[in-house]
Amino acid sequence: MANLSSHGVLLVAAGSILWGSSGIAGQYILQGQGISPEWLTFFRLFVAGSLLLLISHLMGKGIVSV
Repeated sequence: MANLSSHGVLLVAAGSILWGSSGIAGQYILQGQGISPEWLTFFRLFVAGSLLLLISHLMGKGIVSV
């Protein structure tokens, strides 16, 4: 049980670091690179959806399986 708990803590820590980093990166891209918010939103959603589909495929689950 302790191993599962520490695994969960590591996942939460990684998620919070990535969440905070995405805000900083988004701010830099919007201000420093002149990219529109619509493009950035599309790109982030496209990458997230692609990763979820890839993970689902690698785990052997269908697109709509729960």
